Parts: sequence; structure tokens; C-alpha cells
Amino acid sequence: MGCKTCAGTGYREQIPLTEVLVMSRDLRSVLAGSPNDAELLRAAQAD
Repeated sequence: MGCKTCAGTGYREQIPLTEVLVMSRDLRSVLAGSPNDAELLRAAQAD
């Protein structure tokens, strides 16, 4: 199924955008406490 334009995938000219977050002990500890968005952002940026 599909066509030559999308090489049978059904997608065309789409590039995935990904990001990797390495989990440190400090960040893992913050996540264990169910932080709000601001707390999580602060912890991730500090790490």
C-alpha cells in the first residue's frame, strides 16, 4: 500500500523532532514527588 512519493509509508517530508533527558538522581528524586510544571522545569534546567 502507499505510493512512490512516500515510499509506501503514508508520510511525506516529515522529520521527527526528539529530545533526550538523562535522568540524574536529583531529577529522579524530584519526579518521585509529583512536581508541578514549574518545579520539573527548574529541576531539569538545573541538572
